[in-house]
Amino acid sequence: CPAGQGPGLHNHKDTFETFTVLEGRFEVCWNDQGQDRLELERFDEAAERLTKAVILREKLGKERPEVAVAQAYLGVALVGTRAVPLATERLQQAIARLEASESKPEADPEPLAYARFALAQALRLAHREPDQALALAKRAREALVKVPRRESVVARIDRWLSERTPR
Repeated sequence: CPAGQGPGLHNHKDTFETFTVLEGRFEVCWNDQGQDRLELERFDEAAERLTKAVILREKLGKERPEVAVAQAYLGVALVGTRAVPLATERLQQAIARLEASESKPEADPEPLAYARFALAQALRLAHREPDQALALAKRAREALVKVPRRESVVARIDRWLSERTPR
């Protein structure tokens, strides 16, 4: 909904209200005068759900490839929420696990590529290791160029790289 044109304060007696942000930000206010507020962004819900997915998959065995894939996508969402230290930790764990199984024929290159690009973004947001960030983004691009129908992601990486590569 356009800014300032969402529903006014109202009461729910026997129901729950759920907000899913598809684009931009959404501010939720509650209590008698709307004095309590929370600003949601589109990655908040994804991070919450992916955290649960990681926990569930870890119960099956922490070394399973599905755990690393869930951690990779959780890291992507955490970068989107700007939780950079936690994102960095999760992404480094995911990348280490995914790289260990990278040479296996059944290995899917996408989660590793997304994790590398997300870690590049996290490092940039933290103003740390710019050379490593560029190298990670380039490796992500190299992998995704080979995956069908990933042109928009490759274009996003290209834009990111062009904004950070000295000319």
